[in-house]
Amino acid sequence: MKKFIMLLSCAALLCASAAFAEETTFETSITLAQPFSIDSTTNADFKTIYTTGAAETITMNVVPIVPVAGATLGDALPTFTTGQVIRGTSAPVTMTTETPGVIYIVAAQENVDLAIALVGTPTLDKGFYSGTPTPITVSGITSNITAFNSLAIAATEFASLVVGPILSVPASVETGTYTGTVTVDVTAI
Repeated sequence: MKKFIMLLSCAALLCASAAFAEETTFETSITLAQPFSIDSTTNADFKTIYTTGAAETITMNVVPIVPVAGATLGDALPTFTTGQVIRGTSAPVTMTTETPGVIYIVAAQENVDLAIALVGTPTLDKGFYSGTPTPITVSGITSNITAFNSLAIAATEFASLVVGPILSVPASVETGTYTGTVTVDVTAI
């Protein structure tokens, strides 16, 4: 009998503790901020290239250009002459007067890492064609993104992300000056 009473008491305590629960709430907030902004850009210019009359690919290879970071826009200007112009499978020629596109990034957080991609398939056109209009296609880009992402960029500093177009020149292209707008997508990773 004594044993039976003890068992009943234990069971009653277990039931009471299992039935006790409370809920409560608390507020949650988060602030999302863009880790970088684009201050400005400069234009890419291949200068004068003498055509061969054959279809070819002309690449502005900017991978060797070392990106620079600094407190002002002028501090972030890289040395362009480490870049290259490559025609087809020919050996690279070091840039002299040619200039690549430069995207000046302002970091909102330190050591921001980016990715860059060409948007669409832009074309370069000339104002007047003597024959059938034949634009030059921008088939891709090169960039110094790997070196850019290895920079130690402080918050609020400027840094130079350099971009070089890859041109697909048709055999039937006319001589003259071709221009066009190239759009790239720059994203934080």
